[in-house]
Amino acid sequence: SYARPSTAPQAETDEGIRMVRVILRTTGDPLRDKLRVRRVYRVLFSYPGQDRFAFQIYESGRGYLVEFPNFTTGVCPELIERLRFIVGAENIVIEPLPVQ
Repeated sequence: SYARPSTAPQAETDEGIRMVRVILRTTGDPLRDKLRVRRVYRVLFSYPGQDRFAFQIYESGRGYLVEFPNFTTGVCPELIERLRFIVGAENIVIEPLPVQ
């Protein structure tokens, strides 16, 4: 079972790389879902930076985490606002990544 952090997405952290996880649930229309995934990806890709991103996709009662290890984004207020417009604020999770 998935437990969402209780805090709203934050645009700023003290330092370090963050993980942006965008939660996507099926609408029942495969074409619409595919276009929404592409739109979210393009928005993330259009903000250069060192933050990571992943999609948490829920479909047919199952959940999938799709990470993009070779691509990065830059978390900023404009990026968060554009994602909110597409998927809603409750479907955006921004967490610090531990230093390795």
